[in-house]
Amino acid sequence: MTLGKAIVIALLSGILIGSLGEHSLGYLAAIAVPKSYFEYFSELWIALFIINILQQFIGIGVLGILVGLILGKNFPSTWLVNSIACYLGVQLYFFVRSNHNVLEQPWWTIVPLMVLPLCIFLSNYIMAHRSIGVTNT
Repeated sequence: MTLGKAIVIALLSGILIGSLGEHSLGYLAAIAVPKSYFEYFSELWIALFIINILQQFIGIGVLGILVGLILGKNFPSTWLVNSIACYLGVQLYFFVRSNHNVLEQPWWTIVPLMVLPLCIFLSNYIMAHRSIGVTNT
């Protein structure tokens, strides 16, 4: 396939991740956390930071891994472009659906947002290099 088709498929995959991830994150946010969980931490933000990272990984990171594996297998030569296009598709979906500035939030709520790009880039890279047969020997 051409590079243009691969980018369009990656963008649409990113929009799909955003749509499905929005719903799964909504359901995960409704899970009650026991009060005893927060007693283990001296600061509240540490407990919330851990919950946010787990929520991002379960709710949207797993989708990013699956899509990254599929894109890496089908388009191994353009894995980096596909990863960027996929992540931009997710950001485009969230930008259109929401109306707030991410940078106005505390830093510990921004760090868990790095889970998705890490999942997409790593899974895409691993599957692309496995499909091509590149080895580091």
